[in-house]
Amino acid sequence: MKILVAAGHLKNSDVTLLLRGGAALDINSVQKKPFQWMSDEVWLNIVQLCENNQFYSNLIKDIVVNESEWRSWFEDNQPEQVPIPDYEQRLTDESDIGPFLRLLLVRCLRLDRSILMCKEFIRNTKQMGASFVEPVTDTIEMVYDDMEPEVPVIFLLSRGSDPTDGIIELCRKKKLPPPAVISLGEGQEPVALKAINAGIVNGTWVLLQNCELGLGLMNEMESLINKLKGGMDPNFRLFITALPNPEFPLGLLQMCSKVTNDPPAGLRAGLLRSYTPGVMVDQDRLERVDTPLWRQLIFALCFLHSIVQERRKFGPLGWCIPYEYNNGDLQSCMLFLEKHLYNGEISWGTFQYMVSDVQYGGKITDSLDVRLFRTYTKEWLTERTCEDDFSFTPASPLLKIPDDFEYKVNSFTEHTDFRKYIEQFPENDSPEIFGLHPNADLTYCVKEANALFKTLGDTQPKGGGGDGGVSREDVVYEKASELLSRIPEDYEEDDYKVKIKKLGGMTVPMNIFLFQEIQRFQNVIAKVRFTLTQLQLAIKGEVVMSSELQETLQSIFDASVPWHWENTLTGD
Repeated sequence: MKILVAAGHLKNSDVTLLLRGGAALDINSVQKKPFQWMSDEVWLNIVQLCENNQFYSNLIKDIVVNESEWRSWFEDNQPEQVPIPDYEQRLTDESDIGPFLRLLLVRCLRLDRSILMCKEFIRNTKQMGASFVEPVTDTIEMVYDDMEPEVPVIFLLSRGSDPTDGIIELCRKKKLPPPAVISLGEGQEPVALKAINAGIVNGTWVLLQNCELGLGLMNEMESLINKLKGGMDPNFRLFITALPNPEFPLGLLQMCSKVTNDPPAGLRAGLLRSYTPGVMVDQDRLERVDTPLWRQLIFALCFLHSIVQERRKFGPLGWCIPYEYNNGDLQSCMLFLEKHLYNGEISWGTFQYMVSDVQYGGKITDSLDVRLFRTYTKEWLTERTCEDDFSFTPASPLLKIPDDFEYKVNSFTEHTDFRKYIEQFPENDSPEIFGLHPNADLTYCVKEANALFKTLGDTQPKGGGGDGGVSREDVVYEKASELLSRIPEDYEEDDYKVKIKKLGGMTVPMNIFLFQEIQRFQNVIAKVRFTLTQLQLAIKGEVVMSSELQETLQSIFDASVPWHWENTLTGD
């Protein structure tokens, strides 16, 4: 978006509209909503869109005139794939900003489809393109090719990611001595220093794990590396893994190469990662057992692995507890299957038990989650899985599967054929593939869209004026005046005590509850009124702009509730 703004195709107000929608408007102060099928939030978004964007200035009139088509588009399960009534041709003609205008409309009317439209916007914008939305998997080999002895690599870990096995495997392929693996914690810093000094002299690799627990050593690491830089063996490599920590030394982060290893999003990305050479499945693994059964079950295991990882995004609907499944679980299942097939005919019951109760099941603690995983293995890891007509796709889906795709188990002999097949997977997965109702996707999509726009809002510049020359402070001052005029009058204790007495007095339990709630509500009113008044004085320069007032100013400008109002008990 910044590229389009710099090129003059968009204004800053367009970006602001995308991030906030109509959050700054009040339903009682705008034009009355003429449609019952539309929520108040969507109506406020439309009003703001008409006011701030010239292209959609007549949107309300267009919806009123052509209500049936707009309602049909609004209620469609995939509105982003349906022509937009009254505007489709005009959007097509806008070659430069057409994708953004389409995204803007979908964001205002169907927030749950915003993530998909963001991908379409990136894919169809000339300055970017499809390469920016395709899943990318950097292997340990790719990371190693860019490494230098004096520049360590830091793996910033996330749930379900651990590069240890990949580093050890790469070291074995390079026919080098096994890396020194040290997990930092109490008393391990001298051990780590000894391993680093030995590696620098002998040209071996060192892997320091859990470095967020050894911040003392990390603070010294930058100066240590600079000190020993001249005498390093060319084969020396230093790998560091750590969870994000605000106290991690900034200097070390700046001098190192950073690698994040987030679990892939979507079945296609998950399977492509599993079938990336050097990650999990390559041609060598496919040829270890020369039978179609082996290749089919490898694919079934990878598919199951991606399914159980993706179910986490649905929250409690996916798993009662969000378990950290990782590549180690899948690797263990493949090794068991390989050895099991070497010993003769497969025992399906044993195979299912090892996957659901031992390898993955060792992490599962909730009884319902145990039951779910066993159901997966009983349905997908059977003799039936290897038949030609088997499919993971539900026989009678409630809604259309994207692209009418059929998720089948193939027995290709070439690794590239598997990747070509996986690349045909739909970009958007139906919840029914996971065994969930289609509505499960709605909550997830809204949550993800809100998180995206919040993150983008947090990264916007905090100062300067808008397109019309009005500064941020002027906007907030005017909004504070509006809010002050709408705050109800203070509750006088003597007055509401008299009214409560007429209702039966404090001997009635509900009256006691009412009395307490009025006291707390008065505290909230007083807190909000005092903060807004102080904020106006601070903007005029009459009082000091404290950190709390600064945060309140930014929150009001972003059309969000200030943190101190939401998270302070009873407003005091």
